Amino acid sequence: MKFGFSKSREGITIIILTIVSFAVFGNALFNGFVYDDHFQILDNEWIKDAKYIPKIFSTNVWEFEGEVSNYYRPLMHLSYMACYYIFGIEPFGFHLVNVFFHIGVSLLLFFIIYRMLEGIITPYPASPFLPALAGAVLYAVHPVHTEAVTWVAGIPELSFSFFYLLSFYLYLSATAVKDLSFLLSLLSFFLAILCKETALTLPLIIVCYDFSFRRNKLIFSDFLKRYLLFFMVCGTYLVLRFSVLGNFAPLKRHSNLSVYEYFINIFPLFSKYLKKLIFPANLNAFHVLHPISALMTVKGIVSIVIFLLFVISMFISLKKNKEIFFALNLIALPLIPVLYIPALGENTFSDRYLYLPSAGFVMLLSIMFFWLNAYKAKCFNFISVSFLIVICFYAFNTIERNKVWENDFSLWKDTVKKSPDSAFALNELGIAYAGKGMFDDAIKRYVAALKINPDFARAHNNLGMAYMAGGQIDKAIEHYNEALKISPNFSKVHNNLGIAYEKKGMTDEAIDEFKKTLDLDPDGYEFYINLGNAYNKKRLPQKAMESYQKALELKPGNSDVCMHIGILYGESGQLDNAIEYFEKALASNPSDPIIYFNMSNAYKLKGLVNKAEEYMAKGRSLSER
Repeated sequence: MKFGFSKSREGITIIILTIVSFAVFGNALFNGFVYDDHFQILDNEWIKDAKYIPKIFSTNVWEFEGEVSNYYRPLMHLSYMACYYIFGIEPFGFHLVNVFFHIGVSLLLFFIIYRMLEGIITPYPASPFLPALAGAVLYAVHPVHTEAVTWVAGIPELSFSFFYLLSFYLYLSATAVKDLSFLLSLLSFFLAILCKETALTLPLIIVCYDFSFRRNKLIFSDFLKRYLLFFMVCGTYLVLRFSVLGNFAPLKRHSNLSVYEYFINIFPLFSKYLKKLIFPANLNAFHVLHPISALMTVKGIVSIVIFLLFVISMFISLKKNKEIFFALNLIALPLIPVLYIPALGENTFSDRYLYLPSAGFVMLLSIMFFWLNAYKAKCFNFISVSFLIVICFYAFNTIERNKVWENDFSLWKDTVKKSPDSAFALNELGIAYAGKGMFDDAIKRYVAALKINPDFARAHNNLGMAYMAGGQIDKAIEHYNEALKISPNFSKVHNNLGIAYEKKGMTDEAIDEFKKTLDLDPDGYEFYINLGNAYNKKRLPQKAMESYQKALELKPGNSDVCMHIGILYGESGQLDNAIEYFEKALASNPSDPIIYFNMSNAYKLKGLVNKAEEYMAKGRSLSER
């Protein structure tokens, strides 16, 4: 790429944005996994084995959990897979990748702003370098980006924004459709939409840019060729998406709202996003939707006025200032997909959805900085100091906000404080308490969540698990059954119900539930272990062995599976086979004392007392640590 400034300035820009990004997000590198990270990374078998790549490209984003979703994002799994193979299950590495993506997005934004400002002709000399750099630094430290950058599961937002802006910059650099830059732009665009569907708005951004800056420079047929190729990429993606999901967005959320209410609530949502861009206060991991049912309310009227002012600003800038017109479109167009409430998840408003639109916001500020510098040179120091104050204020708030995302407990305590009427947040705080072994506190949160939303299947399931931990099996079974009434295909609940039945000695019922679990989720190796254990209790060793072997096929070398097979062989007197599988278990988990104790018993039964004592001593040593 060729930029209109010296290599030294290019180097300075890269260094400054890298230092600033690490200074602001450095404390987030030591945060743990939170929220969706647990099931998208820790419990996601697909990212741990390349054999799942075909499934990654042929199923919805949460198919690994046996769930249906509105999302087709194969590059999310591939990015996690790459992180897993490089860093293992260490959150530091995943956070580091997020920060590098953020640096990349900030740099691309700088180059795009610089290129735009460079083309402005002013009566007084004005360099675009400082306004572009100030805008990029402001972007790098903006507090509204905390959710996208600090949360590992925010990587779809980061990666799609990176490839989106890269595609746009490469498009600007291409002089013809045969140029390598243009072909790379198409490739980057395709990668962007495989990261997140919001990238489908890029052709609109390109049309907007060409209309603003190039309408007198390119002939219509050339425009048509350019756009046709981008829309062909869109078509290819949509064919893939429809073949996988069956529809663009098969799940319709918030069905309690009418079509009219879906429409009128676009305005409060849009207004709230604009407010967060300018005043990034009260950032929250879960904003509760409080929909309006009529426009003629204070909230409705205010939001309509804000929306109309924004639209009027676009029309005025279309005639008066093409740079501002483009910046306003860069704010608005990427927000279009997240204003369609039926396709959104439980969290209809998310701070991370502003990650790309905020590029338009800082571009707008950079343009204003440039024009004031060009026409009001005396104001330069005042403008620079004002930018610096805002940057420092934003940076401080971002660093503080990163601390909230340190762990599940800190995150959900903050969220419940800001959204006390959120059943989702209360449920997540309950999970955090349960993770600390504080089951009474967890139960209080689950009960509170169910008071707000009695049909919350996950809260019923979690409440059942908390009761199980406290030995209240009947209460656990009651809530598992409630969860299944609401969500009959919830595979984990069937599994938990099977465990509860087994604890009560209802082994036949347990086997039925484990079978239902496997019908819904045939890739869950742990479910085969549970089924094998139940068969073993029924004195059906052959069926137990079949279940364990199936688990081993799904999870080769897994220590739990190998240990269960070893125990089964030991119980049938096949001690050599038992020892073989205990050795396999130790190979993958050499710090589990239970495996050593089982190995000791096997050697003792073989009459090898010295070996038995050796493994018993190792097991005791590990259990005392």
